[in-house]
Amino acid sequence: MAIDASPSTRQENLLFPEPEHLERKGHWWAARLLWLRRILIGRKIQSLGMSARTLSYEGQDFRLYTGGSGKALVLLHGFLDTSHVFRRVLPGLLRRFRVYMLDLPGHGESKMPFIRSLWHLPDISATVFRFIHHRLGLERPELLSHSMGGLVGLHASLFAHRYHNVELFERMHMIAPGALLLSPEEREVLRRRFFPGSREEVRELFSHLFYSQVPELPNWALSGLLYEWSAPGFQYLAANTLEREKEVFFEPAALKKVKTRVDLYWGQEDSITPLGLGKKLKKSIPHSRLHTFSPAGHGLLQERPGEFLDCFLNNA
Repeated sequence: MAIDASPSTRQENLLFPEPEHLERKGHWWAARLLWLRRILIGRKIQSLGMSARTLSYEGQDFRLYTGGSGKALVLLHGFLDTSHVFRRVLPGLLRRFRVYMLDLPGHGESKMPFIRSLWHLPDISATVFRFIHHRLGLERPELLSHSMGGLVGLHASLFAHRYHNVELFERMHMIAPGALLLSPEEREVLRRRFFPGSREEVRELFSHLFYSQVPELPNWALSGLLYEWSAPGFQYLAANTLEREKEVFFEPAALKKVKTRVDLYWGQEDSITPLGLGKKLKKSIPHSRLHTFSPAGHGLLQERPGEFLDCFLNNA
């Protein structure tokens, strides 16, 4: 039976453009400057006594920083970010923990092929579980995550328990994880903010990430971020998330299966994942506590690093 639909009609019905319609925005040379800046940040991190290496696992690269001594602590960053987001609290963490800080697959220096089926958060999370448990051989480390890193941690933990009867983490410390299934209205707001299509929209995203300390980025930096964030991989991840959101986000009842102790950390003025979501998560996760900070938005690690670190160390 023939399907009577023109290419334009098919395109309008898709949540995501067909491959031939993918378009990189911004400028490659600006993205190159950002890459050079990250090299300098990486060197500063290594000056704290951390080693940096790239490990190959399951056909892809994992960028990993390790350092410090004590109990193992895994750091997972958020969407469109890199492990460098933790740099302001690293000195305090290294005095107490053996830190394992990695770029999530497809982010930073953890390169992943632009194959759409790979860019699905539950599958990425399962890979992260295997990397932590099998490749690194870590037995029940603690987790510190920011934003999407917490969602990855929850998926990885539940996957490990369900399919391998393994308690992946001894304790999970999560900064503003967007873990709950959103309403259509909330989803649309998040989609518009996290998938910018112009320098102005990148600037607007930063205005929502931070409450009291919004960075003033030059136009070249905005253009570089736009180029990076419009890569096919991030567009695939966005599309897979929107099309299969019930596989990505959790209903409150599903989180009753989380057996690990959880500490939630939230900026009271967070407009990306509002505090109301944190309160719902606390009710949904059995062994959880909620710590709040004000004034602070979603970028808690940048806006309140000292206050957050003190709270984290008192609860770790």
